[in-house]
Amino acid sequence: MKRTCIGLLHGLYQNKTVFAAKSKALQAALPSRTTLLEYFDGPLAVTPAILKNPPRGVRPKARAQSSARDYRAWWDPDGGGDSDAEAETALLQVVQSLREAKVDGLVGFSQGGMLAALLCSHKAHELTGWIPKFVVVCNAYQSERISHQEFFRSGINPNVPSLHIAGLKDQIVKSHRSRSLSELFHNPGYVENKAGHHFPSDEGTLHEIVHFLQSIRGDS
Repeated sequence: MKRTCIGLLHGLYQNKTVFAAKSKALQAALPSRTTLLEYFDGPLAVTPAILKNPPRGVRPKARAQSSARDYRAWWDPDGGGDSDAEAETALLQVVQSLREAKVDGLVGFSQGGMLAALLCSHKAHELTGWIPKFVVVCNAYQSERISHQEFFRSGINPNVPSLHIAGLKDQIVKSHRSRSLSELFHNPGYVENKAGHHFPSDEGTLHEIVHFLQSIRGDS
């Protein structure tokens, strides 16, 4: 049986290497004989606010070392480039990479989870001609960018199975916002854990993810 290729989409101010390190527990939980994980970088290089305006007392050398890290995003968190044309161009570029890697479904965290959800919309499908076969959306909420609203208003494709995960101690994306995003989907799975804003690593949540992916494959 062909291995299922899962595309992993990192959160804001991460990159594929950082996300791979933060999702080692998932890698260990998924059997390599049936699953192939592919990590992707967001198209935008971004700088966290704390590096733009570091606190007093931070040594110049430490600033330079921190600034040298490769922070990526799927769209500008400060609202730049929020036009229909730019949003569509960005989605087409992302989907091209997913197609080239022959990705079946997506696992996204935070901003990457928002992107995974967006790609399940009817408008995204019409625009790109591609749609994930399944999504796991972790600690995410509906994008509030004007250019993304039309995608969500078009509705979510009812044929995309989804599992949504929220952290009860998440202070960045409150759990009720993750639940609200899940309610845009048809018959979504929804799991809450006691974690904060980080990719799930607890045994219970990992079990739910593995069970969900096995059900997609039809594994026993």
